[in-house]
Amino acid sequence: VRGWGAQLAAVQRGSRTGNIAATLPRRWISQSTAALSEKKESWGRRFNIVRWLFKIDNQKEKEIMDANTARRVKLTKELSATTKGYLGDFGEVNKTGGKRFTAPDAMSDPAESSRFPTMQVDTLVGTPVTLPDLWHGKVTLVSVGLRAFSKPMVEEYRTAFMKRFSDQAGCQFYEINMVDQYIYRTLLGNTIKTNMAKELADDPVRQRQTLCYLGADAAALKDKLGIFNSAIGYAFLVDRKGRIRWEVHGQIEDGEIATLTRCVSELLSSSR
Repeated sequence: VRGWGAQLAAVQRGSRTGNIAATLPRRWISQSTAALSEKKESWGRRFNIVRWLFKIDNQKEKEIMDANTARRVKLTKELSATTKGYLGDFGEVNKTGGKRFTAPDAMSDPAESSRFPTMQVDTLVGTPVTLPDLWHGKVTLVSVGLRAFSKPMVEEYRTAFMKRFSDQAGCQFYEINMVDQYIYRTLLGNTIKTNMAKELADDPVRQRQTLCYLGADAAALKDKLGIFNSAIGYAFLVDRKGRIRWEVHGQIEDGEIATLTRCVSELLSSSR
């Protein structure tokens, strides 16, 4: 008892001097240090395991999206074979308006969705940005147009989306003007951006939402996006992880607007 009393008195003296550790038995200190070291190593092993599993999960997800993109490219080439070029595209528009089928009435499953292809685009003030990194963490409706004929269709997509979701912080709209013809993108690229900026000078929101692609990979990007006719407009609903979950082409119909509204609402309320 006297031994414990002496130790307690020493601790009390140490608390007054601010040096408690110096008054504790060395056996206590060594045991506590060993226990802390063991816990640190244990948590380190757990963290490494979690990081390894997360890396594997990301790799599997990437492989799945790459496979989905490959299927999309194959389908696009099959669909594009029926038009074959500028005249073929507008020939189809004259006959059918360019609408081959109605958009699906539900989103694709995440495991069956392809990732929006990576591309370098310019804002109308000339700032380069990378897609889909620009949209990471937000639900995004992305419209794509290649010809002036598609502008009314792109405007329909934007109107349908902004009318319902313009005040939602978790979603956004962007428009990509893709210039795929060599002479235009090499000789007139800057002029095209300047003219577009002037047209939207009175609408800063629309100006911020408008992007321009002048790269050399337009053909490959069209295949990955499923653009089978360059004369019409397209819109892609992209989730927070950059996956294309729903899409529409040509003039949007009332039923497709209803589906778009429902799909955006579902994505905003979902964590996937």
